[in-house]
Amino acid sequence: MKKKWYILNIITRYEVDISNKIKNITNNKDIKVYNFIKKDIKIKNNKKYIYNRRLLPGYLIIYLKLDYLLLYKIKKINGVIGFLNERNNKLPIPLKYNEFKKFLKKNKKDRNIIKKGDDISINSGIFIGLIGKVEKIYKDKIEISIYIMGREVNLKIDKNKVNKI
Repeated sequence: MKKKWYILNIITRYEVDISNKIKNITNNKDIKVYNFIKKDIKIKNNKKYIYNRRLLPGYLIIYLKLDYLLLYKIKKINGVIGFLNERNNKLPIPLKYNEFKKFLKKNKKDRNIIKKGDDISINSGIFIGLIGKVEKIYKDKIEISIYIMGREVNLKIDKNKVNKI
């Protein structure tokens, strides 16, 4: 039997726990489980908060050799609702690799990539609410030009303190 991609429907917020349980019951190092959780940084009142953002809440994509015994074991895990494309008394229909590849590309694109010349607004600090233009990009900071009291001023600021307009 060949390995294939499957979509598993689960209870939201249990993505990490269920993916660990699947890895434990399979005892197979060749299994891949994608839970699509991305760490994001949010700044509120000049404090940095790190939180997990779920790109596909309530679903896992797994790559494994699925047989009836493994199907039974996975479905008995607390929090698992079932497989997508599941059929009565048969194995679920696997996901095609091309579909999975398209999905990965779609979720890897970061929509908040800042480039030179972009208009941005400052979301924290003493210049909160001001709008400027990106002049230079460094590793963790960017240099922007803003107008204060009728004069153009260049300012270096952290990338996570600005939003793209």
